[in-house]
Amino acid sequence: MPPYTKFTALPSQHPKQQKSAPSTATQTPKSLSPRQLLELQKGPQVAVYVGDDLSTRVVAISGGVYKNVLAHFSPYCKQVLVKEKKDILWLEMSGNKEALKFAIKWMSAGGWDVQRQLPAMNASTLIDLYRFSIKLEVSALGNESQRLLGPAISRLNIPNALNFYNRCKDLNLEFAQQKAENRLCYLLRQTTLEVHQVKFVYENTPSGSTIRTTVVKRLTAAFRWEDLEIQSYWDFSEGNEEFKEDMVKVAPVTCGHCKKTGHSESTCFKLHPEQNPNAAPKFLCAHCNKPYHTEAKCWKLHPELVPQAIQAKRNHQQANKSPPGRKPYTGGQYTGAGSNDTASLAQFFKLKKNQAFKPIE
Repeated sequence: MPPYTKFTALPSQHPKQQKSAPSTATQTPKSLSPRQLLELQKGPQVAVYVGDDLSTRVVAISGGVYKNVLAHFSPYCKQVLVKEKKDILWLEMSGNKEALKFAIKWMSAGGWDVQRQLPAMNASTLIDLYRFSIKLEVSALGNESQRLLGPAISRLNIPNALNFYNRCKDLNLEFAQQKAENRLCYLLRQTTLEVHQVKFVYENTPSGSTIRTTVVKRLTAAFRWEDLEIQSYWDFSEGNEEFKEDMVKVAPVTCGHCKKTGHSESTCFKLHPEQNPNAAPKFLCAHCNKPYHTEAKCWKLHPELVPQAIQAKRNHQQANKSPPGRKPYTGGQYTGAGSNDTASLAQFFKLKKNQAFKPIE
């Protein structure tokens, strides 16, 4: 077989764009034309393996993979197959071999139609493809798999999303772990849980995580609104002290005085108004028992402290005050006290017969 020949990409039709393109070591070359692909397929072929060690190593592709094609797309393959002159490509990492097989076939086909095959993959296969792309230093596959990972996670149910979350946590893939966590929290808030689902989610999430807190809050709200399908979760709390502690942390506190949630009797502002930082200070006078002043400023105890305008208004009201038991005459028929009383009328006629009585002219 002919030795490995270094391939030089054809110059671009626009020299200005070629000068402005970034030159990075991990940048993936462009797709190959059929002529360029035939030139690279003249070299030797290699087998591709994947696995953590020899006991778990499996064959991804037994043969038919050209060394020159892999070295063109992947700097990692170039280092292993060309510079180190190894006859096999072994990725010492765990993962789905179907994802690695797709990456190898994509490079063997010249790097075309990456968007046509990836949407059919599930979230687990996409995350394995992302890991293999990082290992092989093929940025085109890594960017496309990362872009399609969000829609794939949005189609997961609670068990699959939880398994995917734990796997991303073990692999230290924070961006995928965050997406799986958001999907789980959404499902926990929107769906009606059953007891076996509660146990599965709670027992397979780490302590203090957002997912576990969401589970406990959902259960607390369901118990408060008497959701009959979920009240049996109390059977799960028997013998589980950690679950009871989490319930106490997120359970709403109810005040025994005002019957409102969010505070206890010791911090109730209605029962202890002096603890309210936003309330205005209130004073109570010991002389008149009225608020907002003390004995030193009480007007009843010290009338000289009354302002002149208020004192003048009080004097005017006192001077124009009507006699007790009578209403002021406003013209027309007399409406005073006793106008319809029989005794008052008899007294009126008695005064009229008196000689000293003279009507007003």
